[in-house]
Amino acid sequence: MRWWRLGGTRQHAVNVGLVVLASAACLAVSAPGLATAADSQGWSASKLPLPAGAAPNSFRPLALSCSSATQCAGGAGYTATPLNSPAALLALSGKKWTDTQAPLPAGAIAATQQATVASVACPAATTCFAGGHYRDASGNQAMLLSWSGKTWTAAIAPLPAGANSNPDAVVSGISCPSPTWCTAVGQYDASPDQYGLILRRSDGKWTATAAPVPTGAQALGALNAVSCPAASRCFAGGWDYADDGSSPQLLLLTWWQGKWSDVDVPLPKGAAANAGAAIDAIACPTVTECVAAGSYDNSAGDQEGVLLAWSGKKWTATTAPLPRNAGANPWTSLNTVACPVSSRCVAGGEYENSASQPLGLLLTWSQGSWTAAEAPTAGYDVHAISCPSATRCFALSAGIYSQVLLTGP
Repeated sequence: MRWWRLGGTRQHAVNVGLVVLASAACLAVSAPGLATAADSQGWSASKLPLPAGAAPNSFRPLALSCSSATQCAGGAGYTATPLNSPAALLALSGKKWTDTQAPLPAGAIAATQQATVASVACPAATTCFAGGHYRDASGNQAMLLSWSGKTWTAAIAPLPAGANSNPDAVVSGISCPSPTWCTAVGQYDASPDQYGLILRRSDGKWTATAAPVPTGAQALGALNAVSCPAASRCFAGGWDYADDGSSPQLLLLTWWQGKWSDVDVPLPKGAAANAGAAIDAIACPTVTECVAAGSYDNSAGDQEGVLLAWSGKKWTATTAPLPRNAGANPWTSLNTVACPVSSRCVAGGEYENSASQPLGLLLTWSQGSWTAAEAPTAGYDVHAISCPSATRCFALSAGIYSQVLLTGP
């Protein structure tokens, strides 16, 4: 059985082309004057209308990168019709957010698009890179996009030799320590296996390699997130299967001294033997400091959030704290994390309360500990956070009948 995860959602044997996440038409909304609601930690929610033609409750944000408090780019999606889900790009310029349909590579099926923009990195105000997937006549392909400061362009992502013609590929994470150097990660199929995908951009060109398969693991895995605090050092996270095939386990890779290698990372005390674990987000403010976030099952069968911290020498694991209204089985997922400085990190995701209602989750690392808060009620599933400074964060969340921008301290 295959597990596939994107944005914290765990599914059985999922084909990326069938995931309904995309967008179309343009909209422009100025932040001032919108209805807002604040929680106890100072976050507020601004309700943004859906793009024209969007089905209700279909918007699903996946990525956000802000080079400053007035410049951001994001990736998201919505369903236009059951068979048409084009990819979406969001942008903040000054105080105004816009939502546009993303370009797709040549050969994309235009009439029945099944596409996503799942990752974005903006190393400068006029330079952004993004990744996702789209469908052509052969199947589901990974794509890469670039922003010149004026326009977005899209191209098919290269894949390693041996990839299937229908590789079920996606670029799900991207990190760019400078405008000239990027690393992106994802997954692809090389029958009968599924590998983590690693893409490196230098000298204006992307090259592809298969992620290494750790000793004792199957060739069945994926990379969901990457963070590169320097061109010489990267950390990437996801999941794979042990040889016994019992359940997914944490996969963490590091790029150091010109090669990728796997790293052993722990789970919190009380984790189940078959913990169904995965890393879905990672942020490294320096080469000796990182935070990775994801989920795992404890010995009681409850799904909890996991927070992993790198001190420069070792990784430690803790269970994510939850608001007091969390249910006995909170079904926690952590989808995103941002660390603008070493002393401050913000993570986001979802949990269920005692009435089994899904609620947005916001976690803040400050003064040596994590604190948890329920997101403003307008946003029930936080998928993308970017903090251009220690005092300003933006987050994108799914919301009922709308797309939701969260703004935090």
